[in-house]
Amino acid sequence: MIPVFKPAIGSDTVKAAVDALDLGWLGMGSYVREFEAALSSYFELPADRRLIAVNTCTSALHLALECAGVGPGDEVITPALNNIGDFQAIGMCGATPVFVDIQERDFGIDVEQIEGLIGPRTKAVIALHYMGVPCDIEGVFRVAQRHGLRVIEDAAHATGTRWQGKRVGGYGDLTCFSFDAIKTLTCIDGGAVVTPSVEEAERLYPARLLGMTQPNERLYSNSRAYTYDVVAQGYRYHLANLHAAIGLSQLRRLPEFIANRRRYCLMYNSMLAEIDGLVIPQTDFADASVFHYVIRVLGGRREELAEHLKEHGIDTGIHWMPGNRFTRFRSCRGADKLPVTDRVGDEILTLPLWSYMEDEILLTVANAIRSFWNQPTVALTGLPLCGRELLKRAKARRYTLPVEGASDLRLRSVTPAEPEERDIQRLSDWRNRHARSFLTEFDATPERTRRWLTRSIATDESRVLFMIEEPGSEPLGYIGLGAIDWTAHTAEADSVVRGNESHPGAMVAAMRSMLNWARGELGLKSFSVRVLHDNPALTFYEKFGFREKRREPLHRVMRSDCVAWESVQNSALIGNGVRWLVHLELTT
Repeated sequence: MIPVFKPAIGSDTVKAAVDALDLGWLGMGSYVREFEAALSSYFELPADRRLIAVNTCTSALHLALECAGVGPGDEVITPALNNIGDFQAIGMCGATPVFVDIQERDFGIDVEQIEGLIGPRTKAVIALHYMGVPCDIEGVFRVAQRHGLRVIEDAAHATGTRWQGKRVGGYGDLTCFSFDAIKTLTCIDGGAVVTPSVEEAERLYPARLLGMTQPNERLYSNSRAYTYDVVAQGYRYHLANLHAAIGLSQLRRLPEFIANRRRYCLMYNSMLAEIDGLVIPQTDFADASVFHYVIRVLGGRREELAEHLKEHGIDTGIHWMPGNRFTRFRSCRGADKLPVTDRVGDEILTLPLWSYMEDEILLTVANAIRSFWNQPTVALTGLPLCGRELLKRAKARRYTLPVEGASDLRLRSVTPAEPEERDIQRLSDWRNRHARSFLTEFDATPERTRRWLTRSIATDESRVLFMIEEPGSEPLGYIGLGAIDWTAHTAEADSVVRGNESHPGAMVAAMRSMLNWARGELGLKSFSVRVLHDNPALTFYEKFGFREKRREPLHRVMRSDCVAWESVQNSALIGNGVRWLVHLELTT
């Protein structure tokens, strides 16, 4: 069964969890401090805003509502198409939800209807960024300011979404995030609330710790005080070190998660467009960090389509049942005046969306949907491959590129999972011949080269190697890319080694061809390289257009199995025998 959600748990996340467990401090501690700092940086929070990590988004919403002054007898306006956690958080304050309808184009709150629902007990408005697509938050702020209301952005779907160039959370009033098991960034369970002032954050710090006045700094250092005061109501809402460590590992890969999900949604839109009886999301997802992909099935056929997909091995979901349909909330104000919500609530269907999906899975889902309406199948031909998927294919099987200006040459990808024996031997020989050009010098035996290819290069989704060869002849050398950042569109010219001098100009032509391929097919825009100052290749890079950015001093370190050139931390070590690592950059 193809699931609706599938978390991206890699070896880095597993290691982060093990490291946190090995630390032995399982409560709120140093990893929480690091996670809060990393998130604050990622969200580009200005100096007056503060982020507080908590155990769930529901906890974040509860704290945000209390921070907004919501209490017994008050009302909070919220879209009825929202998660049950929002309604329950309002109830935890002793307040009552007031339901407002949504806009059909993006399922965001209908700003024009807010004013008519404001009453003497109204304290706040919750605005949800459904799917991660920004709602009309500017309109919400305008209405709220006219009436002195607080605004809480439910950004449970929108970790990484931008609005008018700013990260959600980096502007406005209160913002809440979710990092639960199925979210784009998961802590297994977790959440965060962003406050617009330091003073409000100071009130929430003890509130997440049962009201205890323990200083954050003490807990952040993996220690705790046993004497403290309690001056206000508090809750057990703190985030644990284990969950924060997992979140930190996920945050490092979040830009790639977001880029992949955007592309997958665009592929869905392309393959499902113009099917009568189906409405796809009306957005290009340009600024969205997409959590889930939702279609609308018209004509009362949603359950029928869901069953059809189930028969094809595809799971689906419903996000969500409108709040006015739950017994507890049927009597809430506004519950009987939600025409768009009521209609959409019968039509929405969530399709599978993860951070790493094979194109074939997307194609399977789309063609199963098309078959429901007796539409012809579509193929991947003509659909844009994302750079990451193209690179994966280049590494998984033999892949060749022509060398521009040298019709007798080509670039052939090295398949690291199952490398050819001749490639292993050549790479070993060339590595030994050029040992002084690398930051580590060691005996590159075939066994060691094989391990490097099958254990490191094969699993590194940001790296690729090509042999430069004339068909029927021995390869001239190899060339590659590394440290590819799919969001920043940057990469390193990772490996450029000349193994055969018989073909003048081969390396220049190969480099030009690889970079043009990387620009046109992978979408990369700038390239960097690190090269030792006494490596003859430095001149090659400079002639090619790379420009020096800085130099880093290195000193020689003897290890048991190699000689390493490491960065000089102590300036006193700079002297005879020092080598310099030159950092260069080429921008298109």
